[in-house]
Amino acid sequence: MADLPEGAPQPETWLIHKVGRGWYRPNAQGYTNNPAEAGRFTHVEALSYSYPNGLEGPRDGLTIKHERDVPGALPAPDLAAELAEALRDIADNTDDAGARDCALAALAKWEARR
Repeated sequence: MADLPEGAPQPETWLIHKVGRGWYRPNAQGYTNNPAEAGRFTHVEALSYSYPNGLEGPRDGLTIKHERDVPGALPAPDLAAELAEALRDIADNTDDAGARDCALAALAKWEARR
């Protein structure tokens, strides 16, 4: 598959929800109340599942949402790893000895806790 332009929605980032049941699991195999465990579907797939009776028929309580619009659907960022990377970047790229020493000390403390 060709790379998508930066910022373009990824093809499988839609979730399907059924009222009273929860989010469809991957491959539409069951339900979960945890959106992080929900299946991801292309927009076309999500639409086809959410209109089980055709475009003119009832939707049977089904809706679709993009994962960015569902709280808890996206994994939490690994802030500790991002901080460690920033500290390494400071230590490796600064000419200020004080800043480098401070970054290295903070990085050493972080690594000691792991």
